Amino acid sequence: MPASNLFISYKRGVHTTPGVVRFYNRIRVQLSGDGIEPFFDRKSIEAGDVWEEKIDACIAAANYFVALISIDFWLSPQCMRELKMAIERYEREGAPRLLFVLADRLSPDDLKFDADWAARHYQPADATLAQRGINKVTAIGQFNFLGPYDTAGMLTSLQLTDESKLDEQLAQLVAAIKDL
Repeated sequence: MPASNLFISYKRGVHTTPGVVRFYNRIRVQLSGDGIEPFFDRKSIEAGDVWEEKIDACIAAANYFVALISIDFWLSPQCMRELKMAIERYEREGAPRLLFVLADRLSPDDLKFDADWAARHYQPADATLAQRGINKVTAIGQFNFLGPYDTAGMLTSLQLTDESKLDEQLAQLVAAIKDL
């Protein structure tokens, strides 16, 4: 089976970064037999690499784009740049698969694409894309939420400050990736 590339997009933070390290390590251990190669900036960019070029190349080759969304993610120019690249590629090619993880408590209003967001971040898809069944991303519902989900099946945020709960949630996320 050829390797599938999984790009992890997140906003660095005191709690977020250690959680992403745990997520990355879990993917490497539990999904390497399935041919999934994760990209995590702190582990995948070598000294001397031009980091922006490396990120661009990884997004261009990714089968999966996993965004750990939070308020800080939405406010980060780099995260928005990565998301824009992934969306534009999805609209052009139907890949990568766009996957969200709720990394922070957000309200439903925080998860909307409004006209201003669209105008700032991407151009409309053309008719040939619609003919191929690739649609312009206009709503958060077009993304797949990996989770995490609570015992009632409701989307909840990562418990980044509680290692045992976080490990349970990360195991759930990795299982969801494996099932894709």
